[in-house]
Amino acid sequence: MKRWLIKNERWFWATAIVCLIVGYTYPIESEIQNISAAIVSIIGGIGFILAAISIALKAKNKKGDPPR
Repeated sequence: MKRWLIKNERWFWATAIVCLIVGYTYPIESEIQNISAAIVSIIGGIGFILAAISIALKAKNKKGDPPR
């Protein structure tokens, strides 16, 4: 799991940035569109969280923890 998180950091950042841009610029004219924009923004937030976790794991590995 750690390797997967570290390996896919770029994808997490890309997902987060694209989803947040789309979520904030989505034209909201009805309740369903509002819910769609909220879901896309939540996916972007999850992408940011996963990117932060992968950065933390990468920093921990650089400190001297041998990779497992």
